[in-house]
Amino acid sequence: MNFTTYQALAFIGAVAGMAIVFGLGYAEGRRKAREHLTQALGNYREQIGHLRERAHRIQRDLDSCRLNAAQALEGMTEELDACKAKHATAEARALTEEDAADLATMAAKLSIAADLFANLTAADQAQACRRLAKVARELHDRYWQSLPVLGVVA
Repeated sequence: MNFTTYQALAFIGAVAGMAIVFGLGYAEGRRKAREHLTQALGNYREQIGHLRERAHRIQRDLDSCRLNAAQALEGMTEELDACKAKHATAEARALTEEDAADLATMAAKLSIAADLFANLTAADQAQACRRLAKVARELHDRYWQSLPVLGVVA
């Protein structure tokens, strides 16, 4: 099988044409793929920017929450300290069992003094001693009434 010159040239031309068409198709495919990748990369960069912005916003919110929590904790600590100071002051001013016993003793002594003043015909002094004895008894009773009842639950 012998090819004529025209057939050989036609074959070479056809192969060259196919090579050109293949090359153009390959180049166009690469160009399209590059555009697609460039567009996808741009989209990813935009998404990354949004995510970074969101992360910064979340970090700011977290810092703000931590600051608010720290301020609230500091305020509660100050309030607790003030309550402790008030409690200590109230505890220092409160009557004790010994004070209540002393009040009962004073009431008894003032009653004796009132009777003595009454016998000496010093009515004003007797009346003052009876009034003070009554106040001392009331303070004594108020102390015992203010104590919590510790009963046995059946």
